[in-house]
Amino acid sequence: MIENTCCFSGNRPKCLPWIDDENSLIYKQYYIKLRQLVINSINEGYENFVCGGAIGGDLMFAKIIIELKKDYNITLEFALPFKDHTTLWKREQKEQFNKLTPFTDTITYVSIEPYQYKSIYFIRNRYMIDKSSKIISLWNGLSKGTGYTIKYAINHGLKYEILSV
Repeated sequence: MIENTCCFSGNRPKCLPWIDDENSLIYKQYYIKLRQLVINSINEGYENFVCGGAIGGDLMFAKIIIELKKDYNITLEFALPFKDHTTLWKREQKEQFNKLTPFTDTITYVSIEPYQYKSIYFIRNRYMIDKSSKIISLWNGLSKGTGYTIKYAINHGLKYEILSV
């Protein structure tokens, strides 16, 4: 566990009220709320931020960290489950991800193998939690993956902030 590291877990677009519409008012409202949670974490002493690089909440979180890097001495790590994890994404989603990666400080591939089993996402999430002392989550209360990650984090003594959607 690294005291000044905070990880993120969040829902995929289908579980978020704005789906893929980043121009919607509700997206902008949640962006502001999540941004404030990150700023609060920075003010608590968190300097390193880790997210899984998935579509939806992860990319929103990454955008916020990249934006705040202009004003704060913070880092962003993408903890990716495997290389080419964007293979099945829509073109727009891949473009969005590819625009963010140059601004990350570290990209970690949890597996060097291509996708072989669904549990690789859980392994990626445990990697993020095991190196963090806090988790911020954007969760609809139903998603099993994010729910599992939050539970794992709490069971491992992480501080947590859950932004309900």
